[in-house]
Amino acid sequence: MTLRKITVLLASATFMVLTGCAQQASQSTESAAAPANAELQEQKRKLAMLENELRQRDRELANMKMETEKAKSMPAPVPAGMTSDLLPPNPRPGECYARVIIPAQYKTTTRTVVKKPAGERIEIVPARYAPSTERILVKPASTKLVEVPAEYRSVTERVLDQPARTEWKIGTGRGFGGAGAVGYGGASAQVERFAGSKVLSTRTNDTGEVMCLVEIPATYKSITKQVLVKPATTRVIEVPAEYRTVETMKLVQPASERRIAIPEVTETVTSTEKTSNEYLEWRPVLCEINMTPQNVSSLQAALNKGGCEPCKVDGIMGPCTLRAARCYANKKGLPSGEKYISLEVVRALGLKF
Repeated sequence: MTLRKITVLLASATFMVLTGCAQQASQSTESAAAPANAELQEQKRKLAMLENELRQRDRELANMKMETEKAKSMPAPVPAGMTSDLLPPNPRPGECYARVIIPAQYKTTTRTVVKKPAGERIEIVPARYAPSTERILVKPASTKLVEVPAEYRSVTERVLDQPARTEWKIGTGRGFGGAGAVGYGGASAQVERFAGSKVLSTRTNDTGEVMCLVEIPATYKSITKQVLVKPATTRVIEVPAEYRTVETMKLVQPASERRIAIPEVTETVTSTEKTSNEYLEWRPVLCEINMTPQNVSSLQAALNKGGCEPCKVDGIMGPCTLRAARCYANKKGLPSGEKYISLEVVRALGLKF
């Protein structure tokens, strides 16, 4: 059924529905007043629903018309002898075909344009000054009283730390209770035990221990102290006058202006113009029978070198391989599709299946 017939049928059905609704509304008005108003409202509601449905069908009809006009405007070359675009023209045995997208063709042109016209620039030459110096008095000469600190020297002296004393200490032998007994070991044992100390007397206590009265010599220590050598004094010193050199600038040449010619600036502009739109055309594609693991692996390895999304070389024709083939075709301006790979892409990769 053509688009014109569909339009006529929809218009006829709409007219009949509107006419019937109007007649029913008129009959209801003549029958009774109160029930007629309710029935009229119901009829109006149904009429509004039908009008909405009619508008929806009008929109669908307009969309169909736009798609038809778009399909007519697309350039699709048809080879001689071909009566329908639903089948590939002149197919050859053993080859597979698909309607692939032929990319749009573009032409690049280059031209030179004036980016900035010629002009003139005015530069201000600033005034030039020569440096000049002048010596001025900042502070006159004067005198200042300076304190000379006292001088000290360190002196080391040997002083008594602990005086000589005697002390009873336990000896090495055991006595028999007699006063002054040395006990076992004799005087030599006492000397060994109290080396460096003189034993003045010995005695044996009630427990049998020998107690020795030992003379402990005095001990001395060295101390260091500061001794005044020269007391603190004051002296008067002369403070010389202070001068400062002031730098000034002397005008040598006044300011002036300089005019500089500016040449025009040109730019090379490269523009791309579309010479033909993309269109669909029957082209040979890679057949499923040729999609062996070995062939697919070779195809994947070649596509990975083409600069698109790399795919795993596993010998399986998957979505990644199809995307990589479509990316490579778009880069090279070759026919492409979403569910197939054209033989032109295979040949461009240097493969023969």
